[in-house]
Amino acid sequence: MPKYNVAQLQQFFLEAAAKTYAGGAQKTTISELAGSKVYWHQVGELCYVDAYFTNGEYSGGQTLIYVRGVPAWIMQYHGWAKDDDPEVLKFLKRALSAAYECGEFHGGRGPLKLNDPEIGLTYMNMCAVEPYQAPGMVLGPLYQSIPFHNLSHKKRAFTCFGGRESIIRRTESVFVGTVFWHRYQGLLLGEAE
Repeated sequence: MPKYNVAQLQQFFLEAAAKTYAGGAQKTTISELAGSKVYWHQVGELCYVDAYFTNGEYSGGQTLIYVRGVPAWIMQYHGWAKDDDPEVLKFLKRALSAAYECGEFHGGRGPLKLNDPEIGLTYMNMCAVEPYQAPGMVLGPLYQSIPFHNLSHKKRAFTCFGGRESIIRRTESVFVGTVFWHRYQGLLLGEAE
């Protein structure tokens, strides 16, 4: 099983993510994947590929990091944006950039919370490390044998995670509703060094 330097991959992810979708980079497409929107970033042996699809208000995609041409890490996401609102998507990019530029990894998405009262939008991110373990659940022998189980919390946060992000709209002190949400999950495709 391949072994990967988790700190190196996480740092590369944060840098690449800040420069691509969140940074307003030019997107491309993969002709064999109709409707794909793709961001690429490569430094040496590391390659970041974020490919997503939209269909009106709905979207989904995945981000992969390759090491020497081999997939090493994956994050998948899908969700909804009311009316595909450009103001909401601009605020999403701002939230993502806030986490990436600070070097914070919260499931590869934005900070835990970001509020802008001037435009009435609040971003929230609920990220779980080892998301498939219910509180109080006793881990069986199969789960305990998974290579990332005994890693530090910081390393586990990049090796196995999931969560939900959302943006809500308020006018003054009145809650209007959810205008964006995404579910996401990710996994290191190998062992951590």
